Amino acid sequence: MLKILGLCLLAFVLPVQADVNRTLKVCWEDEAKPPFLMFSSKNEPYGIMVDVVGAALKENGYTLEHIIQPWKRCLHSIQSGKVDLVPNASYKLQRTEFSRYSYPIYETNIALFYKAKRFSSPPQFLSQEDIANYKVGGVSGFNYSFVHPDVNIDVGAKSREHLVKKLIADRVDFALLQVEVLNYLAKQNKVDITSLDYVPFPDKKSKAYHVIFNKKTNDSENLKILFNQTFLNMKHNGELEKIKAKYM
Repeated sequence: MLKILGLCLLAFVLPVQADVNRTLKVCWEDEAKPPFLMFSSKNEPYGIMVDVVGAALKENGYTLEHIIQPWKRCLHSIQSGKVDLVPNASYKLQRTEFSRYSYPIYETNIALFYKAKRFSSPPQFLSQEDIANYKVGGVSGFNYSFVHPDVNIDVGAKSREHLVKKLIADRVDFALLQVEVLNYLAKQNKVDITSLDYVPFPDKKSKAYHVIFNKKTNDSENLKILFNQTFLNMKHNGELEKIKAKYM
């Protein structure tokens, strides 16, 4: 009788263990976002966000399968249930229909970059309406839901590097970019920003980024909770600062 009872208990326990120790598919955008996301010569992702996601999920018994796609395809993949999570996502209400947001993992400063020689002194913008008469450049597929509808934003650039080239060529008046990311790209000699300066973007000086979890993934709410709890532990025990120190 005890043997039968033991087998019954195993029948309930084993599937749970198998589920916890399974592989999750994570989709990374194919454009580097240093120091949060970069790629090795073998096109393997690394960086702050890669280490944070990997450490938090590994601690909870998961392994990761890395998939690299354009940003729009990552969003389509999580919406269609082909991947389990997508890091580096800013908040957008429409995405909550198919995904669950983690706590904010990091923030970047949002700024309007411009050619320094164009202005004798840094331009002053008190509100987004003040830039409505300028042409502002963005990157295709990025989230600009925080931008006022009166702002003329051109999202034809395929990458941050492409957007900087458009700015230098006077095809846009300002480029809406993240200060930390662009400075890191400049350190890597990916862009030349020596002729540029920037001012804070009005009404939105910083932007938070999260991990989004697919609602179609089995027990996704619990997965999000486990990730959040582990991330907070990493902040409190100093592990997060150690990860940042590797890249900054």
